[in-house]
Amino acid sequence: MTKLAIALVSAAVAGSAFAGTPAPAPVAPVAPVAPVAAVPSDLSYNLLEVGWLHTEFDTPGLDSADGVGLSLSYSPFQNFYLTAGGAWSSVDTARDTADLWMANVGIGGFIPVTSNIHFVTEVGAAFYGFDNSAVGSDDDSSLYVRPHFRGRWGRFEAHAGAAWSNIDVTNEWAGFGRLYYGITDNIDLAGGLSAGKEEITFNVGLRLRY
Repeated sequence: MTKLAIALVSAAVAGSAFAGTPAPAPVAPVAPVAPVAAVPSDLSYNLLEVGWLHTEFDTPGLDSADGVGLSLSYSPFQNFYLTAGGAWSSVDTARDTADLWMANVGIGGFIPVTSNIHFVTEVGAAFYGFDNSAVGSDDDSSLYVRPHFRGRWGRFEAHAGAAWSNIDVTNEWAGFGRLYYGITDNIDLAGGLSAGKEEITFNVGLRLRY
């Protein structure tokens, strides 16, 4: 009898303990975190620009030059672009005229400082030729680098920086500045200058943002 009573009490205590165990609380599903959207920018690196160039030289035997230039850039993905360009000018020399041509191909990267101001660095290869001159011809090539800032405010855009190359026609750093004004949603008027130790070049033209 005593053993039976103990067994019944033990069973009752065990049943009470089991009955009193709280059920596990339901776990609320965790909502997925939305990715942070990239800050939109009005600056474009898909560009085609063409313009007129006028250069004044401070080099013995060279007077001034007038010509045309073209540049193209394309951004296949964020913070990176490819670029190429070329220019031809007719140069007035002390004896006659000569042909001056330049070309470049490079890659660039940009870091947003704000949504409308970027720090940009471009590196690549530059080529130069001086032909059909009474004193002979000259050709050269070099690496080049162009650190600069770009900013856009509404229809206005500005570039400011410097370019370095080690070719015979420059062999130096040259500072540059450019201004753009949007006359349509994707076409800008362009104007600017580049100033080095032995020459200063003015440019005006049109730019397409595609």
